Amino acid sequence: MTTLPKIDRDEVSAEFFDAAASGRLLVRQCANGHFLPPTQGFGGPAIRCQICQSPDITWQPASGSATLVSWVIPYTRTGEPSNVAGTVELAEGPWMNALIDVEPDASLHAGQALTVCFIPTEGGETVPAFRPA
Repeated sequence: MTTLPKIDRDEVSAEFFDAAASGRLLVRQCANGHFLPPTQGFGGPAIRCQICQSPDITWQPASGSATLVSWVIPYTRTGEPSNVAGTVELAEGPWMNALIDVEPDASLHAGQALTVCFIPTEGGETVPAFRPA
């Protein structure tokens, strides 16, 4: 099983991690129906929708279906392959960076159908990851 370092929640991410712990993936959606990635890069989550600038953003359930966009296999200092990381496009539209839960030598291809799974971190939260559907 894949092992991930500890991740801690904060006030903004608490609902996301509560859902992940119960096997549900949440994405953020504005009042006008635009989906946002669960995380918004550096500096934490956006406080407004990127498309319409609505400040009314809530967590909504996502299907858990995704398509593989890109992936990378990092290597440790000793030359051993590490966990596979990737970018997936959720069925709802936003892209998300996540662990791809496969062996480093697995055959992957852009456009591959994926489904969400959930992986506990060491002493921290459960996080969504993706594996071939």
